[in-house]
Amino acid sequence: MSFEEAITVKPRDRTPVQQLVIERYPREYAEEISAEITDLAKKAEYAGIPMDKLQEVIDKVNQENG
Repeated sequence: MSFEEAITVKPRDRTPVQQLVIERYPREYAEEISAEITDLAKKAEYAGIPMDKLQEVIDKVNQENG
């Protein structure tokens, strides 16, 4: 059961499993984002990109995308 499937069901009609999927989604999604950021930082380090330069890129993307 995916979040996308569970969220389309009206709250009163959700099964306990669907509700659990919805409740767990924010934490699981945040964990995925954290893992991606860690991967990016490790690759930048391996490539010799200083962390301050990487932070500049991240800041610019955040400014452009909200």
